[in-house]
Amino acid sequence: QALSTAPFTLSATDSSGLAVSFASTTPAVCTVSGATMTLFAAGTCTIQATQPGNSNYGAATPVNQSFQVTPESQTVAFGALSNQTLGSAPFTLSATDSSGLAVSFASTTPTLCTVSGKTVTLVAAGTCTVQATQTGNTNYGAATPVNQSFQISDFTLTSSSTTMTITAGQPAMFTLTVTPQGSFTGAIKLACNGLPAIAGCTFTSATLTPNASTVTTALNITTAAHTTALALPPSDHRSSPLYAIWLLLPAMFLGTLGMAAPKGRKLLSYCFVFLLVGGCLLQVACGGGPSPGVNTTTGTPAGTYSVIVSGIAGSNQHTTTIKLTVH
Repeated sequence: QALSTAPFTLSATDSSGLAVSFASTTPAVCTVSGATMTLFAAGTCTIQATQPGNSNYGAATPVNQSFQVTPESQTVAFGALSNQTLGSAPFTLSATDSSGLAVSFASTTPTLCTVSGKTVTLVAAGTCTVQATQTGNTNYGAATPVNQSFQISDFTLTSSSTTMTITAGQPAMFTLTVTPQGSFTGAIKLACNGLPAIAGCTFTSATLTPNASTVTTALNITTAAHTTALALPPSDHRSSPLYAIWLLLPAMFLGTLGMAAPKGRKLLSYCFVFLLVGGCLLQVACGGGPSPGVNTTTGTPAGTYSVIVSGIAGSNQHTTTIKLTVH
């Protein structure tokens, strides 16, 4: 009999016509009350039938009958699982069993997802399958395992070129391709980092939604041309008192030269020349400061840069690196 069998009635007869009594010799497995048997556990149930006799009949020899009480069957209820995006947080499984016993879980695709206790962790894109089991006990046989599968979706981000050399002032153009894996349909936001100074990046579309199909967008990295400018010397250098002395003294000698007698003009002329040359030498030696003009250069600095382009969808992120050389 199956353990789940309802209580049932025993029957037996005696040659004397007297009533037969029943008793269980295995009360842990089954019990008898009057002629009604109740099953309690899986195992071997033994029932003994007796007739003690009376004044006319002696006691009958007891008769034993045994049978197996088989474990009760059980069923696992394990519902469908929703599709997930790679990078999503671990989530908890739930299932019940008709026996009320605890259900265990295991992943049959450990390269894609793992299970610890009731927690599922996503590993890679693909079809993840989780199996729910209940192995049973003395009273319940093992339940038929139940599998549930779901898709783990992801995407890849690639560039049409991973290296490019340009002259400052020229743009660098690339085509970015987003390829969904599985049933990925989320929105992906694009960004770039690692650009050189005085440079920028723009996308034809900065947000891509694959909807399970490959999508592309153009990336344009702009740079600034090199330019050279001649700067004036500092204003404090041009307004130095040496300028005023240099201009004032020759003017005074010119005035004196005009009023001097003809014989003294020659001597004053030599003095004037000496003063003029000396003033020039004094300005160079003592004036200090930078040269009259300073060359300055602007534009995107020359060099090789690793530009990292990122595609971000929630907690899921992929990157591609472009090696950009600017001359």
